[in-house]
Formats: sequence, structure tokens, C-alpha cells
Amino acid sequence: MAPEISKRVAIMSAGDMGAAIGARLVVGGLDVLTCLEGRGQLTRERAAEAGFRAVASLDDLVGESDLILSVLVPAEARGLAEAVAAAMRRSGARPVFVECNAIAPQTVLAIEQIIRAAGAEFIDAGIIGGPPRPPAGRAGPGYSPHIYCSGPEPAPLLALRACDLDVRVVGPKVGQASGLKMVYAASTKGTTALWTELLTAARALGLE
Repeated sequence: MAPEISKRVAIMSAGDMGAAIGARLVVGGLDVLTCLEGRGQLTRERAAEAGFRAVASLDDLVGESDLILSVLVPAEARGLAEAVAAAMRRSGARPVFVECNAIAPQTVLAIEQIIRAAGAEFIDAGIIGGPPRPPAGRAGPGYSPHIYCSGPEPAPLLALRACDLDVRVVGPKVGQASGLKMVYAASTKGTTALWTELLTAARALGLE
């Protein structure tokens, strides 16, 4: 039996990836929220184009959502989690929090503690691939990146498969999904860097 889908999903924030994921959820019939307080014009434009419903404050976002996806630059991940946890305490609402950023497993575990201390459930997620895209001149769901998740209760994120997102479970422990993202990035970027150095050496030796 498929898990029940959350009807109100908040995304912070509407960058390239967040806006594209949110647009896919909007097409799937969900109410997608965001808070644009302190955000730039480009983010506001992306949110509008994707069909997001903007709310006035983070308290409103937390109070009106069932599921929050944190999709932003890694440096802002912990700060957002702390702000969301504070909003949970003020509002009394406890939406499920999904950490989707490219950060170290140790940082994810620290963020989990922040969210769980506020009384909410937590899911670790790692996104591998580019933003979702609609099909190019053909029928079908289009492209979705692989969204790997881990933790004891991944069902709320798995339910988003109904909106043609490719969500996969890595394991039961928080840190596994973010660890997979870290290892994958190291293998691809590290290999590229190694080959670049080898080709540079080959050119210097006249062996290109």
C-alpha cells in the first residue's frame, strides 16, 4: 500500500533545484508553500513561475505545512533548521522536516537533533542529479533526479513518488543518504580532478 501523500508541502527555498521540485509537486496537485521573507527578486520570480503559494513568515510556513523540504545552499542548512525549530515551538505545529542539502553526515545528525528536540520527525535526503525537467516533446513524466532518503520513517517523502519524483530508500539510519551523496560527489569530482591532472602531465611530457 502506497504511503499517504502530504497535501501541503513547504520548500525552502525556490532556487534552481527547489523551484523545479516544487513545480513537479504543484503539477501533482499539491499545495506548495514557501516563505520569501528576506529573499531576492530571482527567488521570488522562480517561486511565482513554479506556482508556489507564498506565506508571510516562517511561523506561517511551519503552521500551514505537513512536510518541509530544506533545499538551499549548504551553508544555510543549519540556520534554517534552527529557525524552523524555533517556529515549531512558537506555533505548536510539527511538520516533518526533510534535510535535502549536500552536507556532511555529521552535520545532518546535528540538524536531526535540533528538529527532534522541537518534537518533529526528521528525514535525511540526498539529491543526485540535476533539477527535474518536463518531458521534451513526448508523453511521460520527464526527468527526475534520484532523491535518496534514510531514517526510521521515510514514508512522507516516499509518498512524493506519486508526483513523479524518483525517491529511493538507502537505509534506516539518518546520515546514510547524505553519506551516499558525499561519497558519490567525491567519486565523480575526485575522478575528474585526477584525470585532469593526468592529462596536464601528459601534455607537459608531450604524450597527449
